[in-house]
Amino acid sequence: MADIVVARLSYDTPRIVGTLYENGTSFTYSKHYLSQRDAVPLSLSLPLRDDPFDVSELRLYFEGLVAEGMARRALAETLQVAEED
Repeated sequence: MADIVVARLSYDTPRIVGTLYENGTSFTYSKHYLSQRDAVPLSLSLPLRDDPFDVSELRLYFEGLVAEGMARRALAETLQVAEED
């Protein structure tokens, strides 16, 4: 799995927040995002900081964004990836 750029919508415009690296084993906020006056954390469990977050810190937040059940199966089939990926 490739690194994933994480973005959030800000006034209907995507804003790059950071990157989810190495098959989901770490997440880092981008330096540019951290330098913004109006930067806010993705979650209280992922406060703004320069240091990367490891799996134990990021897992609950990012897993909560993933579809489950039939929606997950359909998404995996559409993307042609394993359902567990």
